[in-house]
Amino acid sequence: AAKMKNLILVAVILQLVITISQIQTVSILKYQFGDIISFERRCGGTVFYKHFAIYVDNETLTGSSITCTFDELKETTGKVDNYFDGGLTMGTQEEIKARIQAARTHCGLYNLFTNNCEHLATFVRYGEKFSLQVCGILNTILSLCWPLSVLFRTAHYYKR
Repeated sequence: AAKMKNLILVAVILQLVITISQIQTVSILKYQFGDIISFERRCGGTVFYKHFAIYVDNETLTGSSITCTFDELKETTGKVDNYFDGGLTMGTQEEIKARIQAARTHCGLYNLFTNNCEHLATFVRYGEKFSLQVCGILNTILSLCWPLSVLFRTAHYYKR
C-alpha cells in the first residue's frame, strides 16, 4: 500500500511539472519578435508602475552596459503592450537589432522623465522614445497640485 501511495504521489508530481512546463512554454510563445512586454509591479495590490522589455525570441543579445541590462526572459507574467501600434510604425527586425546594439553602447543615464525602461522599449520598437507612464505620473502630480496653486493664488489675490 505504501509503494502504491508513493507511485501515485510521483505520478501526480510529474503531471504537475509537465503542466507547469507547458504553461510557461505557451506564455512565452504568445510573444513575437519586437513586442513590447510590460510587467506590472504592485504595491498593496495596486499596480504601482510597469517595467518594460522587448522580446527578441532566440536572438542572443544579452549583456549590459553601465545603465542598461539585456537578458533572457525569465519572468512569464508579462503581457504584450504595443500601445503605439496603429500610430507609429514598428521597425524591421534589422532596425530593432541595430537599436538594441546602439543602446548597449549608448544607453545613457537612467532618468525617470527622459530615459527609463519604457523610453528604451518604445525607442527599440518604434525608433522614438515615449513614456505614457511618466505622463500619467505628471498628470497625477499636476492634478493634485493644481487646486493648491489656485488656493494660494486666490489667497494671495485677496491679500491685496
